[in-house]
Amino acid sequence: KAVAIVGFEQDAPNTNPTLGLEEVYAVLTRMPRQTSLKAGKFKSAFGSLNRVHTHDMPQTTVPLPIIAFFGEEGLVSEGISFNYLMPSAQPGRSFDLTMEAFSAENPILFSDTAARGLGGLIRGKYFTELSDVDFLEVGASAAAGRNDGAPGIGKQATYMYGGDFMYKWRALQPKGIWSVLAQVEFFYMDREDAGVQVTRRNAWGAYGLVQIQP
Repeated sequence: KAVAIVGFEQDAPNTNPTLGLEEVYAVLTRMPRQTSLKAGKFKSAFGSLNRVHTHDMPQTTVPLPIIAFFGEEGLVSEGISFNYLMPSAQPGRSFDLTMEAFSAENPILFSDTAARGLGGLIRGKYFTELSDVDFLEVGASAAAGRNDGAPGIGKQATYMYGGDFMYKWRALQPKGIWSVLAQVEFFYMDREDAGVQVTRRNAWGAYGLVQIQP
């Protein structure tokens, strides 16, 4: 199947909005052993919320760590993504593995817009139903790519690590379905910067949210 997501953007107040392609990709799902392949321009599978568009998020704004490390649009670029849903002998439990190769052109994380170097990502996610009314999801992500180096020094690398946790309780009450969602995500960046000599710049960030829907 093919997917195209378009959006209208307004650079400043009282200006005409412009139409842009946020994502456009093709997905092959009829592959053996519960695997799938995606190719095109898409949001990378780093963490739990980077792939989610703002209007689909459980809150009205994008978490600050995502903007600080990836930018307003998140970590999005052209590439390919391979997903494998591992078989589970126990019902209500699953583990899936995602591996991606993409153009490392994110101006904040990689700063490789000119050379368009290659970046890579790996993510594992474990899901388990704790009971008939609640479930738990835990994930870990890692991404790496080249960033711009100084003349004569070459290109340095940026390494990004993340962990995420989500718990959801959902039950039928006399007045309808209640649900409680608790979510936490952590980010850590290890970046090599080139100046007179190569230095390392580390940064971290995290966010948490609780959503109650009566």
